[in-house]
Amino acid sequence: MKKSYWFIGLGVILLIVAGIAGFNVWNKDKKQEQASELIEKAPKSEVSNFKNMIDISANPTENMYGNYDTNRFNNFSDLGAWHGYYLPDGNTPEILGGFAGPVILAEEYPANLAKTFDKIQIANADTKTTYDLSKASTDFAYYPGKLVQTYELDDLTLQLDLIFASNRTALVKTNITNKTEKPLHLSLSWQGTLLNKLNDGSDQIDLKQTLESTPNGIQVHFPNIREMWTFFSTTQTKYSIYHDMPVTNDVAVNTYTSKAKSPITIAPSKDFATYAVESYTFTDKELQTEKANWDSYIADQDQLFQANNKRWQGYLDKTFAEKKHENYPEYKNAAVKTIETLTTNWRSPAGAIQHDGIVPSMSYKWFIGLWSWDSWKEAVATVHFNPELAKNSVRALFDYQIQKDDPIMPQDSGAIIDAIFYNKTPERGGDGGNWNERNSKPPLSAWAVWNIYTETKR
Repeated sequence: MKKSYWFIGLGVILLIVAGIAGFNVWNKDKKQEQASELIEKAPKSEVSNFKNMIDISANPTENMYGNYDTNRFNNFSDLGAWHGYYLPDGNTPEILGGFAGPVILAEEYPANLAKTFDKIQIANADTKTTYDLSKASTDFAYYPGKLVQTYELDDLTLQLDLIFASNRTALVKTNITNKTEKPLHLSLSWQGTLLNKLNDGSDQIDLKQTLESTPNGIQVHFPNIREMWTFFSTTQTKYSIYHDMPVTNDVAVNTYTSKAKSPITIAPSKDFATYAVESYTFTDKELQTEKANWDSYIADQDQLFQANNKRWQGYLDKTFAEKKHENYPEYKNAAVKTIETLTTNWRSPAGAIQHDGIVPSMSYKWFIGLWSWDSWKEAVATVHFNPELAKNSVRALFDYQIQKDDPIMPQDSGAIIDAIFYNKTPERGGDGGNWNERNSKPPLSAWAVWNIYTETKR
């Protein structure tokens, strides 16, 4: 009897063990199945599969800031440019047909130049009517490295593409497709209105910008404004628009209209493309450099768009190369958001900043400079997709490492100061006030340099 109980007990134990083992196998298979499903559902790594990861829709006004001195809207920028763009919010008809903004960095502080500054208007030369883009079926897309707007009307499709051609210039492609069975005879014009004011929440500043007509576009002139904590510009600061066709300009106080001198004809089912560049420059030298390249930017637009896509695809390929993301496919979108954020925060050399670097946040009024604590961490992240930018982010702060013969604080020789900005402080020959030389941050620079070396081996 006792023996039979023993056998029964043993049998029960074996059944439990077998059940546990079976459950573990089932559970493992279930987890693998769920992981496979996540991987299957996760977006592929092509640039075109990451649409609107960050909301950059906006209806810009002179009211730049929301709560806590943060910008009311996110924007897109690239290549270290000091200006950026939004997509239309879709609820504001008067800004349809152009990229919203731009937002410019007035050396250290952001401001919206306009609601939209080069908005296309298309008129049918036969019927003498202007196409109403508010009646179009629209699609607004922010892909990694590129903005795209599409408008579907009965007669035509309008598509606007924007990328950055350099660290001072954006390139805009305007493509019109004839959807009718007859030739379309069209008149093209572009319009913009300066906001010309900045409301920072406590004060409203008159920016006193003026417009000048040029043979192929328009130029914005800035006055000498040195408003500490709010806005900086000089008489050399310019915002320039240059079209690939001659235009005639009608310029009022804050508003312009540029009209193509000749109408265009598009055959049935055919396309017409025109291009423009928009440059934001701080100095006469920068303007002349960009001006000399405008025609080549337009002539080489195919290669520039291809190179832009290749560069951004390279960022994604490097980020996902180690296959670690396959275990966590749900974080793939977050990784792309991170790349977009870091790249929009990238600033190229300007003023006192001698190397490319990444500001902590484009969205916060006081952060448009380089900070030692933040730069070290940003460099460690950036080296995985843009190694040279990571290296320059470190170099930018070491450019101002305190030397033994420093006229102000030689006793701090070797220190990396907390923050540097476009403008030096009065003690160092500038008129800025944001540099913080009172302290440094914990020594994460060695950690950053080691991580960069580990990744690049140089």
